[in-house]
Amino acid sequence: MFSPQSKRFLQDSCEPSVKRIRVEQDFSQTNGHTRGRSFLYMNKDSEVYESSHWIDRSTMFRPLEENLYLNVHKFDKLSTTRGEHFVSDNSGGYSRTVQGSVLHIWKFDLKEQYFQRVQSFLFTNTDEFQEVERMLHSV
Repeated sequence: MFSPQSKRFLQDSCEPSVKRIRVEQDFSQTNGHTRGRSFLYMNKDSEVYESSHWIDRSTMFRPLEENLYLNVHKFDKLSTTRGEHFVSDNSGGYSRTVQGSVLHIWKFDLKEQYFQRVQSFLFTNTDEFQEVERMLHSV
């Protein structure tokens, strides 16, 4: 009735499964950023700005409109830069120029065969950015 391979498959599938042992997760929150597995939490009330359109030396960053959770494993490449950047107010108009560090998020475009920058986050608080760097190095 059943082949030897089918009998083995049925026998294996009827045996109780072994559950994974849970590992203690670190969801501690420091400076508005939560570390937990591979998620980076950014609080809209912190000194973090975002831009999805990057133009060298003329990118305008706007304040975060909502709290964000980024799964850093969903992106192909992360990079950082430091320098002076333009910041807008909530309506999108130029507000000021600030010193800060930028976290760039990249995805690989299979069709074009190159990395494309999909989003950038500007951190004007050095301590916050250093905490993000530590978190990323630990992932």
